[in-house]
Amino acid sequence: MKIFTRRCGVQTALVLVAGILCLQPAMAQVLAPNANLKAENIPAVSMALVNAVDPYTEFRTHSFAGWHPTKPHMLVRHREKGADLAQLYWLREPGGALEKITDFSEPVGAAALNPVHGNYLVYGSSKGGSEAARIYRYDLESKVSTLLSSPNERSAFTWSNHGEKILVASVPIDSTASQGTRTEVATTITLVDPLQVAPQRELASLPGGGWGGFRFSPDDKHIASILYRSPSDSEVWILDSENGKRERVLPRPGESSAGYGDVRWSKDQDSIFFTSNQGTEFFQLWRFDLRTASLKNLSAHIPWDIQGISLSHDGRYLLAEVNNNGSDEVRLFDAKSGLELPRLAMGIGSLGGLMWHKANKDVFAYTMNSPQSPSEVYTYDLGTARTQRWTSAYFSPELNPQNFVTPDLVQIKSFDGL
Repeated sequence: MKIFTRRCGVQTALVLVAGILCLQPAMAQVLAPNANLKAENIPAVSMALVNAVDPYTEFRTHSFAGWHPTKPHMLVRHREKGADLAQLYWLREPGGALEKITDFSEPVGAAALNPVHGNYLVYGSSKGGSEAARIYRYDLESKVSTLLSSPNERSAFTWSNHGEKILVASVPIDSTASQGTRTEVATTITLVDPLQVAPQRELASLPGGGWGGFRFSPDDKHIASILYRSPSDSEVWILDSENGKRERVLPRPGESSAGYGDVRWSKDQDSIFFTSNQGTEFFQLWRFDLRTASLKNLSAHIPWDIQGISLSHDGRYLLAEVNNNGSDEVRLFDAKSGLELPRLAMGIGSLGGLMWHKANKDVFAYTMNSPQSPSEVYTYDLGTARTQRWTSAYFSPELNPQNFVTPDLVQIKSFDGL
């Protein structure tokens, strides 16, 4: 009986060893979950599938980040081979070589060169995934960053038009509150000279944490801002940049609440352009006359959302980014008359980052993500009515982008007939 037991044990051991040896090749052909990932009841993913999908995961794209104010050079974001984060680069001509500017271990948020000479830039960044987005000046020659905002606040910045100041809007983060909570929240508005860290001038303390979209008037004497509460409940305010006094201009007295966004000043400072869903189903393009308090809907003929606007530096043209039934379009308006101009031929794709050049007033840049190409940077010249591609994304040699399928719009009538 003992002999049989031993034989049985040996046989069992041999069977187990053989089973393990047989499993090893099979185990090597499936994707092992990350050690920090707890996977339960998830079917194994074969390495064959992983290898087949891999070429589609390594697109390295570009996006427009800003213009140099006097030169035909631009800032672009790009993630180079082997990197985890996108960095900022100079691009001095279409198809030119990228010149690396930043090499940070943390993501760069909003970034903008000094709007007059472009000799340095200001950017936002947070460390370690914290809430505290901080504002820095970055010297392009020494590559040294200088902190301009409080490390214990979540901050955003806006350049003045004359390039002497930035407006820093800051909200305290929860970790600095007594027992992690606050009974009241305020947004602190500070005017900062980026070249002189101190002293800083606190302009105003605004009640609540929903303030944003700050825009200086052309003479820098006033600042437009939006107080956001929900997509259908916002307000537009004008602040005096000298004493911080503020006045609500929208909605007008007696009007119902509405959503507002993307405020821009007219060149003569008598009006502001903005998007709003006031009295409509969609966010549309409006002009508000600050002298007469009169409103005009400029895009009533477009039954779709206006997602963003951009005013040319000479005040002549206004770009509106339209979500037309799920497809992005750019519409051009005469800023003085408010009339739409002939349509621009800019291709099909997802558009964003529209920004006019300050010196070459007929040219604007944008980022496009099309079915045949991931995110790329283009310019459009109103004088020649031509687009120009500035960047080319990297994708695996195994892929032919011309074989990528352009999606078809499928419309299904709902139960209520819409």
